[in-house]
Amino acid sequence: MALPPCGLYRTTQSVAGIPAGRLVYFHNHGEPGAGLYLPERWSANRASWRSHAGAW
Repeated sequence: MALPPCGLYRTTQSVAGIPAGRLVYFHNHGEPGAGLYLPERWSANRASWRSHAGAW
């Protein structure tokens, strides 16, 4: 199964413990490693992303 391109996505169903409707950054190669990244905080309508995948 081919992975989608890296980018911002909104989950439409639960994925790896992340509930449907969450904004995630999907990264499929290189550093900091493949995975789903959740926004850690928001400031002035900008997201700061976790530095590692998982550990929601």
